[in-house]
Amino acid sequence: MISLRNHVISIAAVFLALAVGVVLGSTSLSNRVLGGLAGDRANLSKQVSDLQATQTDLSGRLTDADRYALATGPLAVRGALDGKSVVLVTTADAKTTDRDGVAALLRAAGATVTGELQLTDAFTDPTKSDQLRSLVTRLLPAGVQLPTAADPGTLAGGLIGPLLLLDKSGKPQASPRRDGGRP
Repeated sequence: MISLRNHVISIAAVFLALAVGVVLGSTSLSNRVLGGLAGDRANLSKQVSDLQATQTDLSGRLTDADRYALATGPLAVRGALDGKSVVLVTTADAKTTDRDGVAALLRAAGATVTGELQLTDAFTDPTKSDQLRSLVTRLLPAGVQLPTAADPGTLAGGLIGPLLLLDKSGKPQASPRRDGGRP
């Protein structure tokens, strides 16, 4: 029969072997893991440096392209719109500098900016598409035909276009509704 003393010694030996195995395994494993992480860190550092260099290069190119566009834009469009009137259509998030730049190019082309239509955020909000569709059909002036497309953006464009454009004789394409604007 196995004595209690032999039993305790065998259990202690098992736990001692387990502890020694954990210590030896973790140190050799941790060296491999740490070595791998150091290599990954070096690779990631190089990638970050490469991306920063690329970003700096692209920023420089963009600055050069902007300078070129500012210098040649007015020359490229000169006289293209002589005597034409233009309405500038923008969105709510359009930058003032961008809008002013486009207006300056239009003037350089010989156009007269006669107005500006700024679309609100609600115009492009997909959750308000049904409201936009309903509004377009209610505001439809006499003589304007809407496109057959069902999406609200196309319908709104079909409403806005004739309101802003002149026909060949220089007269508005649309006339006011006689029913006070009721559908």
